[in-house]
Amino acid sequence: MREATYLDFPLEEYVARHQHLRDAISDAGMDGVLLTMRDNVEFLSGFSVPSWRLGEKRFWLLVPVVGQPTLFVDQVHEVNAVETTPIEDIRIWGTGSVSNIDLLRRTLDEYGLVESAIGLEFGPVSSIRMTPDELDALRSAIPAATLVDCDESVGRSRMVKSPLEIARIRKAVEITEAGFLEAFRAARPGMTERDLVRIIASEWLRQGAETPYNGNNYGYLALQADRVLQMTPSPVDREIEMGDLIQVDGGASYRGYTADIYRNAYIGDEPPDLMRKYADGTRHVVDAILGAIRPGVTSAELCAVAELVIDEIGFRQFRRALSNAVGNEKGVYVGHGIGFSVHEYPTIQPEDETPWLPGMCGAIEIPFGDDKIGYLQWEDNFLVTETGVEVLSTSEKEIFLTG
Repeated sequence: MREATYLDFPLEEYVARHQHLRDAISDAGMDGVLLTMRDNVEFLSGFSVPSWRLGEKRFWLLVPVVGQPTLFVDQVHEVNAVETTPIEDIRIWGTGSVSNIDLLRRTLDEYGLVESAIGLEFGPVSSIRMTPDELDALRSAIPAATLVDCDESVGRSRMVKSPLEIARIRKAVEITEAGFLEAFRAARPGMTERDLVRIIASEWLRQGAETPYNGNNYGYLALQADRVLQMTPSPVDREIEMGDLIQVDGGASYRGYTADIYRNAYIGDEPPDLMRKYADGTRHVVDAILGAIRPGVTSAELCAVAELVIDEIGFRQFRRALSNAVGNEKGVYVGHGIGFSVHEYPTIQPEDETPWLPGMCGAIEIPFGDDKIGYLQWEDNFLVTETGVEVLSTSEKEIFLTG
């Protein structure tokens, strides 16, 4: 790997990332990986261009266990790759009437990988940037190769953050909370959810967050007022009224790294007693999980702490399960990793035995309530330290009174 004019991180950071990946895929029995998703390719190569958002573009990264990585880009982005990435071997699609699959096949042949185990982003959290026809053509081009899912290995290689990554996550958390507070202070009857989202986004930008024009990962933001049964919806034009519960979830992106925080506000002088009860109980459960985090604790153990505390306070009947099709068989989750992506490996689920190590960053989230009042949810971001945990989100988990 090499120095480039506009590296986003020091060269040694990229060298370390590639070594972590090689170790992880080698342990899983792979001889290399072909990565196509923006999160993975940009994380490992620093190749960051707005064209990632154009569906027809193909920017692929081949990382063999033995040998140097190869970045494949189109002709118009060759200079971008040369000046922004540490990758030395940059190959160009669409020249000399050579298809992308033909070029990839030649490269695999050079590395002796045409009869090897090659990892691709086949997992449930992936959206491989390759058409079905391209995948069929790849299978036909290397029929003796074994194509396997590399999601978990890639995710594990990214779990522990460097000090420079942690600094960016801290800043993303700081910016996120500043935006939420600005919107809560401004919230009044007659405003709309879109008005509040604009306030949050403006404050995020003022504080140095990314926009779609200078970053590919522009965070995650959902806001709702009174629509208590919808889960993290997009904003609508409904006017906010007295008595509305306002909920925000997500986070800004700072230099490619994100936060994921959930906070609540109420339009009025005093929320209903039952809303207070749900807010207090939810905070108690979240704080108990955070208090159990220490180096080596597993995701399953953190879930066990949550279940114990939920029963202690008699809140099981008020729980709203957080689940999805990804790994749903492992049970209800209470959090996830954060970093270069809003949701990173691992997910904190009952059967996940992944240990949380110093340098890993995550989010704890859990909602309680009912279909009338709504479901109160707090979400905090944390860093595992050598001795325990540091909670990165510092805003109070109290219902903010406004309006």
